[in-house]
Amino acid sequence: NFQQKMDKLLWLHLFVFVWSVGFQMTQIESAAIIEDQTGTWAAAGMADYFARATDNIFPEELLEKVAKEAVIFQNHEAEERNKRTAGGGYMHGKGGTFWRPLFNKEGEMTKPRFAIEVAIMLIYQSDFSNLKNKRVKGGEWWVQHRGATEDIGFHHDKDEGMASIKSTMKFPEVSTVTYLTDTGGPTLIFNQTTPDGNRDVPVIPHEAFLSYPRRNRHLLFRGNLQHGVVGELALEGEVHGLQLRSTDRRTTLLVNWWAEKPMPPNCYKIETQLVKQLGLYDKEGSAAMAKRFRYHVPKPAEWDAMLIPSRAEDRRRHVVPLAGHDILWYDLPHKVRRTLWQINFGEDQIHGNAARLDLAKGVHWVFSDPRIKLVAFVSPGPQEEAALPYLLRVAKELATTLKLVLADPATTQAAMEAFGLTRGDVPTAALHVTSPSDRKYRMPRGERGLTEGGVRRMLDLHAAGRLPVVGGNDADE
Repeated sequence: NFQQKMDKLLWLHLFVFVWSVGFQMTQIESAAIIEDQTGTWAAAGMADYFARATDNIFPEELLEKVAKEAVIFQNHEAEERNKRTAGGGYMHGKGGTFWRPLFNKEGEMTKPRFAIEVAIMLIYQSDFSNLKNKRVKGGEWWVQHRGATEDIGFHHDKDEGMASIKSTMKFPEVSTVTYLTDTGGPTLIFNQTTPDGNRDVPVIPHEAFLSYPRRNRHLLFRGNLQHGVVGELALEGEVHGLQLRSTDRRTTLLVNWWAEKPMPPNCYKIETQLVKQLGLYDKEGSAAMAKRFRYHVPKPAEWDAMLIPSRAEDRRRHVVPLAGHDILWYDLPHKVRRTLWQINFGEDQIHGNAARLDLAKGVHWVFSDPRIKLVAFVSPGPQEEAALPYLLRVAKELATTLKLVLADPATTQAAMEAFGLTRGDVPTAALHVTSPSDRKYRMPRGERGLTEGGVRRMLDLHAAGRLPVVGGNDADE
């Protein structure tokens, strides 16, 4: 039954600690490998802040060649994805990426064969100030070609092969985005990571970096951070005075720096035979470009500090589904200029520590969290909108000990039954304690409907040991 499945899943939570090569402490916590990457961040100019950007990353001649090759590789990867997904090569609908080793066995930089490999050399030199980084061994790269207002869901960059095969998350040292067009929504990076794919640190982020696309702009950030693309924000501004059109495309070259190559089958090295097959092989021309552009100096990009209005009516609320079914609500000004923004959210300008319960997709991602779950059974629409302000306040105040779970009564009947509730009780709330033992609690007797006062009284009674356990006796009897 519902409860037995949850109890069984909870046993999957485990902790293992190992030492990696070179006495580098590596922690495998539940479903993630956590490495000390602070040295790489410092070498990439991110010791004090988690992101930065440069403009004019490539000379114009190289940029034009990279843009043409990007279309070719995007089409090739789309064909490969269809073949490999059908044949089981890729798992969970994930696509493929390409691996570019930076150095040969003699420690010399690998010779480029086409323009994108020249570009990767220049990105590496720019990111690490022309110094060889001992930890970074290569770059994982791919191309994205998206619509002008298309979202890219919030996620953590990771070794996709390892995630699919071993259910373990491993992060790159540094993630990068190079914009090949001016079009599309901005990249939004939250100063938030995850130790295991189930929990967020911090629970609610209060810092973010917003980067609008600008042709030949290069963005880099710490590789373990939550990020995505907000398509609706593409409409907040204009590109060189021209309104965005539905036919415009957002094209980017992504290069992530790794200490070791990500696992196959998702990440694979491009063989020379494939380069020739695609009509891109030009070793002599690429070597000449690399030599000619060796001393190209990108321009550090400046960003502005965003001032979010203090009055709620002067702000616009955005809702972001995060990885792991969590949700984040954050406010921005009604109009956002297309540039680079450093954001510090005020206490009432960002909310989270909440998830939606979807029994069809399983419950482990919610209930593996050892904190108390405040389960609010509210119908989407006006009922949920009325309850959200105070539910999110409670979730923020008690973030270290409690997590809010929003449950639609129409699709979570099994969960309601586990708490001894019926549709006639809605809207209501309940508590689910999963650690150290499993216990369930309902709203106190006499509470009608769902109110902030009622929720807080339930929490106070539970803290005092005076809230009756569902199916048990009162704790104070």
